[in-house]
Amino acid sequence: MALAPRREVKIFNIQLQCSGGVSESGYANIHTTFSGNLATSTTAAQGVLINEKSGNAAAKGIGVQVLKDGTPLEFSKKYNIGTLQTQETRYITLPYRARFYQYASTTSTGEVESHMIFNLTYD
Repeated sequence: MALAPRREVKIFNIQLQCSGGVSESGYANIHTTFSGNLATSTTAAQGVLINEKSGNAAAKGIGVQVLKDGTPLEFSKKYNIGTLQTQETRYITLPYRARFYQYASTTSTGEVESHMIFNLTYD
């Protein structure tokens, strides 16, 4: 069975206002990680979210994949998004794209609902 991403994409941004505190090093690195419920027969590197919609209205065999610069977001991977100097405030825009992804050989039309967890850390 070949897994197949779809061409249509939904562009969205995560807007952040990050404020640096006081640190011994004088700066803090900002990182993100992503997680969610993986679609059947997919890997964390593919980052395909399962369709959480249930019932007769739910699409079958279709999930959601989120991409950064054309590359799928890998679940649990730490992504560096910037550095803050002590007492600095920065506004950061993180651009992403979401698309449907066929993860099963048999599919049906219907509604798709998926959730992704976005974690932000400073170190």
